[in-house]
Amino acid sequence: MGVIDKDDVENQQFHDAMLTMLDVAGRRIEALDRSMMVIRQLFFVVLGILGAGFATIAKELEFESITILLGAGSFIISGIAWVLWRLDNHYHQYLIESVRTSMILEKKLGFNKKNKLGLATNLESYRDHNVSGQLIPATIYLLPTIFGMCATLIMGLIHGIVYGPSNIIYQVSIFSTLIILFITIGFINEVKKEAIRNTSKKSTPN
Repeated sequence: MGVIDKDDVENQQFHDAMLTMLDVAGRRIEALDRSMMVIRQLFFVVLGILGAGFATIAKELEFESITILLGAGSFIISGIAWVLWRLDNHYHQYLIESVRTSMILEKKLGFNKKNKLGLATNLESYRDHNVSGQLIPATIYLLPTIFGMCATLIMGLIHGIVYGPSNIIYQVSIFSTLIILFITIGFINEVKKEAIRNTSKKSTPN
């Protein structure tokens, strides 16, 4: 009977522990990805509920009140969209670091780069380094805000045409539109910066 090398046993235990860790990490990330999908879906559900509620309430409101409500709603929606985008971006950053760490561990464990069962390979399906790929979710979050901004501006212009530029609703709507536009531009610039930063992190360990 041959003597079992203690180092071989320890190496095998380490190998098994790493495989278990990678498997658990993969399952957790899949669960996190499903949770993010639920959050995105809830965002649109909330928008639908708010839209239906606004349509119901607007029937009993004056034109001025509708304009004010639209402006306030645009601010609220832009705030929600910003929080959700930051959460989405944090998740994306987590994926990037997870892929890089997984590549290092899998290389040390002797995994073949073409091994489709590796965690790093599977995580690539959840990650997109392209700037355009990261702008799409942010654009979806921004669309309701842009719609509310345009609606507020249009209703404010109607007030200006009917009652003159001195009308308070017209002035408030223009001011609100400019603020929301400034927030939107800042949001888009921040998204671009994060996307470019994430793209620069794309690297495969040697």
